[in-house]
Amino acid sequence: FTPTVQYWADDIARWTSNSIVTPNMLATVMQLQSCGNPTYANGGLFGLPDVDMTNQPFTDPEANAQAAIARLEDGLNATGGDFGMALAYYSGGATTLHSDFTQWSQMARDLFIIGRNLYNQAQSNISTSVDMLSWVNQSGTTLCNEAQTVLNR
Repeated sequence: FTPTVQYWADDIARWTSNSIVTPNMLATVMQLQSCGNPTYANGGLFGLPDVDMTNQPFTDPEANAQAAIARLEDGLNATGGDFGMALAYYSGGATTLHSDFTQWSQMARDLFIIGRNLYNQAQSNISTSVDMLSWVNQSGTTLCNEAQTVLNR
């Protein structure tokens, strides 16, 4: 994971300590959704894991993490523990699980493919991930630069 997601490592471990969501699962979502930027906003989705924070302060990392963990738990439960499919669920909801891959939103497809690969590499302790470098170069540069600025890293 990038340094801006690694910045949250202790918090991620604490947030996931009583969940079926593992630290690498939450870190994968944070990497792809905000690159660790706690003030990230994209339409109606906010914070570290880019979740709907209706009626909650969207810049509260604790609340953001708990919302993301709940969504991932729902996805993992709905998919029998398949993290790739749980990522698609995270993005597209339950209807994604019952539709053809070609009908998924681009975000759901990206989370499924890229997220699953990043997660598997993190699980294997691969220190230099080709998928991570590719994601940063293609999609994550601006996102990660913003996170670095916010975190003063």
